[in-house]
Amino acid sequence: MSHEWLWVFNGKCSAFPSAVFEDKLKAELWIKQHGLVGTLTQYPVNISAYDWALEHDSFKPKKEHQTTSDFIGRFTAGFIWHEHYDAEHVSIIGNYDDVIAKTIFEIDGWVWVFNGDGGVFPSGVFETQDKAELWINHYLLSGTLVKYPVGISVYAWAIKNGVFTPEDEVQRSAAFISTFGRGYTNSVYYKDGVRLVNGE
Repeated sequence: MSHEWLWVFNGKCSAFPSAVFEDKLKAELWIKQHGLVGTLTQYPVNISAYDWALEHDSFKPKKEHQTTSDFIGRFTAGFIWHEHYDAEHVSIIGNYDDVIAKTIFEIDGWVWVFNGDGGVFPSGVFETQDKAELWINHYLLSGTLVKYPVGISVYAWAIKNGVFTPEDEVQRSAAFISTFGRGYTNSVYYKDGVRLVNGE
């Protein structure tokens, strides 16, 4: 797998993503399919949102706290491209049922997504844990690094692999699916750049 950009979906009021997709159309089809509400954000891969913004003059620190580990760990890619979705208003070109029937949601590799402590959205997406850790260690960040499948939601992946089985209608609801993410794949916690929980 090699991606320069990926699309990350966060359910309403959820800091941790529930899905990562390689293209916007697949993300929107999945959002529409399940009637989800949340935010879809485009992220560069293997460079944090903070570093990307600095390199492209999209952001310049003007205050001392804007160079701190806490700030960098919570800095998101919302300035690049993001959109808030209510499934009722997702526009799909052509016949929706026909489009979704022809769309295959399957894994196209894995990525590691970092959420700084107290962050509202992820601050970085990386192809490997090693690449993520180089950045985490460099800035002495505190937060959680989670492994995500690309091209399929964590909810669908967990069911497909026997990790999770919905037991009632609540666990099949849009609200549940949209926030289903952390806890079913590998995750690692870091404090001041140091790994506290072992991962892959």
